[in-house]
Amino acid sequence: LTTDGPGTVQINATTVTTSGAQTYNDALTLLKNTTLASTASGDISFNSTVDGAKTLTVNTAGNTNFNGMVGNTVALMSLTTDGAGAGVTNVNGGLVKTLSTQTYNDAVVVGANAIFRSVGDALAAPAIPAGDIKFSKTLDGAFTVDVNTAGNTLFNDNVNVAQLTTDGPGTVQINATTVTTSGAQTYN
Repeated sequence: LTTDGPGTVQINATTVTTSGAQTYNDALTLLKNTTLASTASGDISFNSTVDGAKTLTVNTAGNTNFNGMVGNTVALMSLTTDGAGAGVTNVNGGLVKTLSTQTYNDAVVVGANAIFRSVGDALAAPAIPAGDIKFSKTLDGAFTVDVNTAGNTLFNDNVNVAQLTTDGPGTVQINATTVTTSGAQTYN
């Protein structure tokens, strides 16, 4: 499945499943809680922005590529990658913002300075608290990483990035052998 560059894509379906790759070259908006899946390890690539106050689950043993900002205009409700824990999630767009949780079950590689944010929504009825941001496998890349949430930040495997900063609210849990940076590590 491939969409072109100009225009937009709106997904108003609960599942989009392919045996091969999925490539979204347009700005993508979620209208429903959605699972995107490749059953034969195809890459799932977002080459523009991803927005919409819905949950997004991406399942593939191939790579998941976020090449544009995620949740910059309208934060996603939550984001989960690769329940099986295979493949790599590449974050190249600089920002992943959700109202609630972010769960990366596969290795994460940042290809640009990256901010992972869970912002909650105190005005929603009922209120939505900021969620946990969980890196289940390694977090790598020669760029700075900021993780901001009033929930828990969990590093469950080794980290190797240029600089690492966490915000003041919430807690940080390190369940890894090493956290390596070429620059500063700041745990607020």
